[in-house]
Amino acid sequence: MLKRFWRYFVALFSGWPDAGDPAAQVKMHEAQVEMQQLRGRRLREHAVQEITRRNAIQQMAADTRTRLEELLAQADLAEACGNHALSRRLLKLREGLAAALAAIEQSLMEAEQTVAAVKEAIRREEERLRQETADRLNLMAAWRHAHVENIAPDRAILDQALRWAFGTLLALIVLLALALALNYRGGF
Repeated sequence: MLKRFWRYFVALFSGWPDAGDPAAQVKMHEAQVEMQQLRGRRLREHAVQEITRRNAIQQMAADTRTRLEELLAQADLAEACGNHALSRRLLKLREGLAAALAAIEQSLMEAEQTVAAVKEAIRREEERLRQETADRLNLMAAWRHAHVENIAPDRAILDQALRWAFGTLLALIVLLALALALNYRGGF
């Protein structure tokens, strides 16, 4: 893979390969395809990392909400038991945890936006690759069509070749018929 990348890199700075050299074109095409695959792979890896990060933040937010509910229940229980000091400490702790939850939810929102942006980048990259492939196929089809038109024989030459082929075929049929007739009579 590194060799192909190096060839691609050298080709960019030394000029494109000779258009008539099919081996150079194949190598260049392979290097381009590999670079596109590498870019797509990196985008997908980045997407996986961002989704993992978002999921971790979601879990952290869920754990914090659960802890907030537990603290509220403990504060209510302490108040019901008459332990006002413990109840106030638990409520203060709950306020700090609520502030932390707000920061976690802000991070979660940012992570959601990042995941959406990465998914959109992957979608755009796939669309670009589809468009490039379609353009390349259209260009190849147009080139082949032009090439076929350029090498198409003249009408007179084509007529002469058909007459020759028909005459040869007719001669072969006559020879085959003669050989069968002689074989049938026991002459061969």
